[in-house]
Amino acid sequence: MLFRSGGLAQFDEFYTNTHVPEVVRNGNWLRGTRYELFREFTHPDPACPRFLAVYEGDEQAMQTRAERRANPGSGPRSSKGPAVWEAHDTTWRLIYKRIDSWAKP
Repeated sequence: MLFRSGGLAQFDEFYTNTHVPEVVRNGNWLRGTRYELFREFTHPDPACPRFLAVYEGDEQAMQTRAERRANPGSGPRSSKGPAVWEAHDTTWRLIYKRIDSWAKP
């Protein structure tokens, strides 16, 4: 993704101050944290993403996610962002489950 003439600042402002809080609120997530890649890794196209947002949730958040996937278009809509935000594409999306070291099988 190329950022031109203040595009990165617009992208960062929207991502940090609008998008992440909306996703947390609308998805019933407990919190959201945003990261930027510290250094490049060798990876085949589409290469490693520059930014990462991690949303931490509980069973309620996962239920909300499942309901929205089953009913696309349901629930609150996300805010429209600046052109540089609207032009980006999220190519990686993963879901992890925390493994607690103290958990017993």
